[in-house]
Order: sequence, then C-alpha cells, then structure tokens
Amino acid sequence: MNKKMLFITLTIVLVVIIVICAYYIQQSATSPDYIQQKYPTLKNGTYLNLRGGEKTRMYLIDSYVRYGNYEKDVMGPPGTYLAKKGDACVILNGTIRNDYNTDIYIGLTAEIYNASGQKVGSVININNTNMPGAPFITIFTKSKSVESFEIYIKYDKADISGYDIFVAFEPSATAPP
Repeated sequence: MNKKMLFITLTIVLVVIIVICAYYIQQSATSPDYIQQKYPTLKNGTYLNLRGGEKTRMYLIDSYVRYGNYEKDVMGPPGTYLAKKGDACVILNGTIRNDYNTDIYIGLTAEIYNASGQKVGSVININNTNMPGAPFITIFTKSKSVESFEIYIKYDKADISGYDIFVAFEPSATAPP
C-alpha cells in the first residue's frame, strides 16, 4: 500500500510541476514586455541601410524590442531633461557584424511604429558618453567582429507593432565629434 501511495503522490507532484511550467511558458510568450510584430519590419539576417536607403556592410544578426524605463536622467541643453529616470521607453537590443575590411565607427538609430503603422517616439540614448541624448548610438567595431547594441526610444504607450534599424551616418575610421 505504501508503494501505491508514493506512486500516486509522485504522479500528482509531477502533474502539478508540468502545469506550472506550461503556465509560465505560455505567460512568457504573451508577456507585454516583448512586443509582438504585426506589421512588416526589419528582418534579422540582412545588411542595414543608411537613412537614404543605400546598403552598408553592417550585418544585422538579430534584434528584438521590449518595453522599459530610463535608468537615469538624460540631459539636453543646459537645464533641460530629454528623459528623466523612470520615463517609459522602448528598448531595442541586437547584434551586428562588421563585414567591412577595416575597423570603423558607426552610428545606429531606429524608428518604431504603433498599431496604426505610424512612426512614433524619439531616439534618446543613455549610452553615448560623448553625446548624451543623441538620436543614435555610436559603436566602434573591428573588421569581421560582432557587437551588441542597445537603443533607447522615448515612448510611453504599449502599442508598438514594428521597428526599423538604420545606420545613421557613413561608417568611418574616426569617431564622430
């Protein structure tokens, strides 16, 4: 009788664990933190374009967006804030590869689109140490190397349906001013 009771107890515990795991897997797939794409947007595994449409040799390996908040204040002109700690934003993360034959600096920027397909939000980055609040991030990347990036876009609604990533200026061996 003890073996039968132990078997029933272990079976019940196993079923409960499976149900809990299934619940959390389903929750993570529909979590509002990760944005479901409804509109055509940038495809991973392609070369990025300059704003004018010309192709570059910067290869987008992967990217995703999530909702978040600014972790610190971003100052603008003296005495003004572009974003304050805690302000809502959309954070775009990804990985790129430099397929140029030289080490270069690039500027990455992005656009996000709401459920109606309209461009919304403003890129206001926290990670540009030489140009806080710039509408792009500057990345130094060695030839044939892979780099991660993170772009902050100030936007306070949870209705994003797509995004695009662009190279903000012609890649260069020297850093932007």
